[in-house]
Amino acid sequence: LVDHGKHVQQYFQFYLYYAIMGVAERKKLLLFDVPYHLVTASIDLSHRLQYVDLTKLHTSVTQLIRCYDVTGAQRSSKEAVACLPNPYVDPDVQLPMPQVLEAELVNKSRYLKRLLEEAGSSDDTVKALQFLSWENPTFSHSVLTELLTQVAYVYPHELRSFLDILLHLMMLPDSWQVARITNVMKGLDRSAGLFNIIQQNKTHYQKRAYQCVKCCVSLFKNCPQAAALLDTEAAIREPFTTAVEWLNEEMTHHVHGVYNQWSSPGQSNEATNGYYLERSNSARLVLRQGLELLPPPEEPAQEDGDTVADIPEVISASPARQDSDLTTGIAGPDSVDDDGEMVIHQDISNSPIQNTHPYMDNKDLVENGRNVR
Repeated sequence: LVDHGKHVQQYFQFYLYYAIMGVAERKKLLLFDVPYHLVTASIDLSHRLQYVDLTKLHTSVTQLIRCYDVTGAQRSSKEAVACLPNPYVDPDVQLPMPQVLEAELVNKSRYLKRLLEEAGSSDDTVKALQFLSWENPTFSHSVLTELLTQVAYVYPHELRSFLDILLHLMMLPDSWQVARITNVMKGLDRSAGLFNIIQQNKTHYQKRAYQCVKCCVSLFKNCPQAAALLDTEAAIREPFTTAVEWLNEEMTHHVHGVYNQWSSPGQSNEATNGYYLERSNSARLVLRQGLELLPPPEEPAQEDGDTVADIPEVISASPARQDSDLTTGIAGPDSVDDDGEMVIHQDISNSPIQNTHPYMDNKDLVENGRNVR
């Protein structure tokens, strides 16, 4: 393979096409330990060949991995309770996973790091990671640590795939879901959590902080377990409130650069590199949905000497614009707005949304030096 680097992709494409032919073909590949050899080949080729495309290799591995039986490594978070059935397993083929392959996937992070960097958030990659993370706290810890490390250090325009995988793993409905969400938000032993990443990057790398806020908003809006944590845990609610208030401050007051009334709309915060936040349509939508998730502040107790006339009138913000083309659900890869960013969908077909949250500034949002209503 090293001597014929130009034909590496066609070589691994053969295994992929052979695996999708049927059950007998996949079973034959498993009996010859093809997944383990592909994993070790990817590590070896990454050191010998530069700029080699191993997408077909990773796709072959992720499809064959789900044909193994990994129930021996699973355990429930509740004692004396059976593990939930894995919905991502291949129902046609189930063979025991070799110990050498299990050690390479779980105990070592070499292939896991290459898989996340080179395969991206493809459907096969996400399903394979969900399959290995299901009721498996050891592998969950490894993959979450690697993902948080990537989120903290890669360029902002490369964050989308890592945050997409992170969001799918946090919404995994097994018995470890609450622990998984808490670890991602607060951080693990070797990696900072999303709240710490937002706090560290909101001054100089605002696009990184914004994308982390967007991931949190999508999670709390579409995951009931995460929404319950937001309502009951102060350690989750207070940092999230601070993050949304920062986004509100950036969108309403701080303007970086020179704008006039004829300037074009802000560019995407996910597809472009840079330091400061762009006031795109997607960013305004994230801000609106983040403000809706914040709990209302406690009203001060009225003293005996106060009268109705002494209480100042609360002026609500202007009604938010209604978008009729939004639907309920997590944004998929094809759901992209005019700015090139993924849109967090919302169902507002039944009733209009009034942006009257007390955290919203009374001033209208400012885009390119002019008021937007």
